[in-house]
Amino acid sequence: MEGERVSIYNEGNRRDRAMGGMLLKNTSSLTLEDGALTVIDGDAYAGEALMERLKPAEQRLISFALDLGTLINVRVKEDRAPTFLVRAINGVFQAHYYQTTQKTYVLTNQTDKPRVVLIEHPARQDWTLADETQKPDSKTARYYRFRVPLGPHEKVELPVTERRALMDTYTLLNFFASGS
Repeated sequence: MEGERVSIYNEGNRRDRAMGGMLLKNTSSLTLEDGALTVIDGDAYAGEALMERLKPAEQRLISFALDLGTLINVRVKEDRAPTFLVRAINGVFQAHYYQTTQKTYVLTNQTDKPRVVLIEHPARQDWTLADETQKPDSKTARYYRFRVPLGPHEKVELPVTERRALMDTYTLLNFFASGS
């Protein structure tokens, strides 16, 4: 089995701190059954986790302890982009535009050691990542996962902008021109 030590941030679990974790890969030809896992870092106990079944070549992200060395703040900005398409069809005026939400993750490494943080950003139905957003490292059914390396005492911002297409409609009534 291969493993990479990472910090995992999911705002739904905890708003200000990441969890210490591992990205595990089963490099054997055997299926590893689910069960308890004890994590040892060097000669010290680091935590425990429950792991689901892991088939050959599969990867699994597990968290086992609170990461007190990584502080995370989140800022949210919602906006409406300018209208990109206007149509009038059968007396109905349509204005098409994008609603945008930008979530900026501010990560601070409070230790003397480099870290890798995986940000789990929710994948919302009908929303897509905007072009200016960094490409995620991976995507699950529920999350985009962004890999953010942090040097010792480094502060990094990760803006994630999403958008969805919306439309406002207005019914056009009869207009009478008055003239002399």
